[in-house]
Amino acid sequence: MGDCEARLTATRESAVCRGCNAWLSYAPAAMHASRTLRKPDPPEDAMPMPVSTWVEIDLDRFAANLAAVRGVDGGSRELLLVAKADAYGHGAVEIAEAAEAEGVSHLGVATLHEGIQLRQAGTRLPIVVLSPLLPSEIGEAVAHDLSPTVADLDFARELSQAAATTAMPVRVHV
Repeated sequence: MGDCEARLTATRESAVCRGCNAWLSYAPAAMHASRTLRKPDPPEDAMPMPVSTWVEIDLDRFAANLAAVRGVDGGSRELLLVAKADAYGHGAVEIAEAAEAEGVSHLGVATLHEGIQLRQAGTRLPIVVLSPLLPSEIGEAVAHDLSPTVADLDFARELSQAAATTAMPVRVHV
């Protein structure tokens, strides 16, 4: 057990630890379950790069913050949670799982690859790719059921053609 993991399990119920080279700990208190994910061992010739910081995410506070946002409009609108840049360094997959459990209706990412990462991790929510894609990325966006941002008519035409070819409807963000 790494020092960071020991520190976390001894003191916290709900955390995402980013302070160690080898461990990512995630224990959502609201789900009354915990799991520890072991990052892959580095190659034999790798030099250790110690990290002196760690981030703790209180998923109960996260849920309370979402409830506060919903309270502004009485809960009548859907929420899109932006999880780009690894959820701003907090763990995109873990935050997406917590957001889905709390009733968030959509996720937003910056790039095609961030959206694919969430799909491969099992995210079922609609995912909006906020940055415009390259035309060469359209096929992958359609294949992974991502909602691209449409910024011009040429892109819209290419996207429409790809959707028609695969016979899959595609959501878009304009």
